[in-house]
Amino acid sequence: MAYTFTRFYVDAADTIDRAEFIERLRAFAFKPIDPASEDVSSSGWCAFGGTYEPSVGDPDYGDLVAFGLRTDTLRIPAARMKHEVELERRRVMEERKLDSLNRYQVAEIKADVVARLRLNTPPSISHVPVVLDLEAGVLWAFTASDTALETIDEMFCRTAERALTRETVYTRLRRLGVSAGVDGLGTFSAIACDPDGVADDDGDGRQGFDMLDRVLRCMHLAPEFMLWLWWRSERDNGVFALGGELGDVEVWQDDRMVLASSAVNAQTDTFRGGHPATSAEAREALRLGKLPIQAKVGIVRGAQRWDVTIKAHDLALSGVKLPAVLSREDDEMLAERMLLLGQMCAVLDALLVEFIGERMATEWPETHEAIRAWAASDFEAPVAEDLRELINGVPVTTETQGPRVVPVGRSA
Repeated sequence: MAYTFTRFYVDAADTIDRAEFIERLRAFAFKPIDPASEDVSSSGWCAFGGTYEPSVGDPDYGDLVAFGLRTDTLRIPAARMKHEVELERRRVMEERKLDSLNRYQVAEIKADVVARLRLNTPPSISHVPVVLDLEAGVLWAFTASDTALETIDEMFCRTAERALTRETVYTRLRRLGVSAGVDGLGTFSAIACDPDGVADDDGDGRQGFDMLDRVLRCMHLAPEFMLWLWWRSERDNGVFALGGELGDVEVWQDDRMVLASSAVNAQTDTFRGGHPATSAEAREALRLGKLPIQAKVGIVRGAQRWDVTIKAHDLALSGVKLPAVLSREDDEMLAERMLLLGQMCAVLDALLVEFIGERMATEWPETHEAIRAWAASDFEAPVAEDLRELINGVPVTTETQGPRVVPVGRSA
């Protein structure tokens, strides 16, 4: 199972009373659309496991509060609407023996048809699982839909009376304690560097630029981080020594990558299958000044492996595949999955901190020059001996068969 999620940071989460919050969840539970009203949608909290459970079910999962957002949307298909209105129009004309109807009569017919269809047309139902980690102060919303995320943001603020801050590059760095001065970093690519960023003297977000300004000024750091991660993965054979509890982890680029320039409506290069990070086409895109805006990476730590797609807009994660879950009880399974997701985010956070450290170091010009040289070099993938012989027209035998090539991070 693959997971796509967006994280929010909860303001003053340590002051939220768990029992009181659960009661308020029930107070803002989902209510169906009233057919007598003009509402076309209705949203409210529901159970974490699905919309078939009453109210919000039992959201207390030990250290976590797990619930869901249910949204019903009433959409009457345009073709059916047109058909029903035309049938009703003809019936009225025949019943009243009229040759035509004026616009007021047509509007009245449409209103009657809409009222009738609202009673007979079932709404579409959507469900978004949500997990609140009160100890970490993080809200996990398992969706990438901006509409659903806006609804969750609004409803949570009403329910908990706390503000949510969506995770972006800047807010992530601020939470990690390395945000000072990052909004003044110039841009860089594999062919050029703009060192003339304008930094604000105050790096804590309380003066100077407001939060939105800082978020926008740091957006370029996400694709630059992905380029740095690509370069480091090849330079160090995918091994990163993160230290502490994380230790050594292995990170490699997998079978999907999208590159684009920073220009408006820029053309994108999409690579799928094989090992695009080592392809000449991807390296040529770097030489043209393009940066990764989406990449699928594999992460190995000990005996555990994660697969995840990183999107550069705000370092959002999608298609996350977790290591095997050993628990069988629902509560324990949820806790274990959230733990594994948290460990993966911790690895990416550590990598991001390391990148920012190098990006702000006095040695950065040398690092950037190394990235430029790497991008400009011609990559020659190793070719197995048997493939060379096939290309040269020499039959393959057991004596001449060479070793099998295994991408970095994979087992033979």
